[in-house]
Amino acid sequence: MSRLHRLFGLLAVLALAVVPLGCAQLSALSNLAQVKFSLDGAQNVSLAGVSLDRVGTYRNIGGADLLRLGTALATGRMPLSMTLLVGAENPSSNPVSTRLVSMDYQVLLDDRQAFQGVVNDPVALSPGQTTRIPISAQTDLMQLVGGNLQQLVDLALAVAGNGAGPRLKVVVQPSIQTPLGAIRYPNPITIVSGNVGDLRN
Repeated sequence: MSRLHRLFGLLAVLALAVVPLGCAQLSALSNLAQVKFSLDGAQNVSLAGVSLDRVGTYRNIGGADLLRLGTALATGRMPLSMTLLVGAENPSSNPVSTRLVSMDYQVLLDDRQAFQGVVNDPVALSPGQTTRIPISAQTDLMQLVGGNLQQLVDLALAVAGNGAGPRLKVVVQPSIQTPLGAIRYPNPITIVSGNVGDLRN
């Protein structure tokens, strides 16, 4: 049994002693441990001001954009900005909505921390639905990993959704509202590319 399941079990027992909770509320406490997280894609991916959302490969980049990227590389900077979409699926077995009140996150590229932050906007997770939580992030690829122009562009394209695989990871640690108040997940959850990271792993 995971630490989170034991935690929710203990909270359920305490709730019975302190607050008159119904069966549905106690069930919701247990189902919180089954919320699944996934990386559902990236939007507005830009490298040194060049949009990569519709670029398939390095060879598809036009001459003017290549010149702009080369100029940025010559200055020793290659700023990457994007919006990552983290999906949170509340199980259909949960009879009530779950409220995510905040979420700490780290984004790793090639296992190097690119950026970190906190989502402070509360999000309602409806039963049986996947809610996408946007994460805005920026980093300098030249400072982070280095490399020649094509290597940096290929990494940025991987982030944009063209074969990211394990090169892109997101580590999240959400806080969920419960009948007993906000509870922070005890362990970080690592999401690799489109794979699901959940509390039972």
